[in-house]
Amino acid sequence: MSTLRVVDVEPTVTILPDTWGKKIYGVGRSTRAILEIGEQTVSSAIFIKAPAHTRGRTDQNRQSFLLGGIGAVLTWPQHRGKGYGTQLVEDSLEYMSREWGIQGGVLFCTNNNLAWYVKRGWKRVAGFVVVNQPDSQMPVPKKVNTMVYGVDNDVDLVLESLPW
Repeated sequence: MSTLRVVDVEPTVTILPDTWGKKIYGVGRSTRAILEIGEQTVSSAIFIKAPAHTRGRTDQNRQSFLLGGIGAVLTWPQHRGKGYGTQLVEDSLEYMSREWGIQGGVLFCTNNNLAWYVKRGWKRVAGFVVVNQPDSQMPVPKKVNTMVYGVDNDVDLVLESLPW
């Protein structure tokens, strides 16, 4: 039987130059989700609160909501193919919904992982996506897929928090 252990992580600064094509900064407190069987870790991820809104032509068309951002999902090689990654992501979303009141999930992934998330109900955002940075809003590069779960994906999305 597996259990989810949740641990607060001290604020960190993350720089992601390779995927994004330039330095972007993720700053803030995150939470680590650890899926364990007994005392053995089989899968882990980081998650954060990710305030967001849709971009409309008027304020009446703008919708604000709280998403749970998930990143750095990893299942140890000897435990892959057993459903632990799926369980970890589902349990993390359930935890964030119960504890934080999120209305859905958001993550970034490359094409290498796209099919895995689509198979589990995640949808690629159809419109443009921008992420607030200290000095501007940065568009998400085309080679990065912004995926959402539990919310409409046919939108233009502004993530009001820095990425992780």
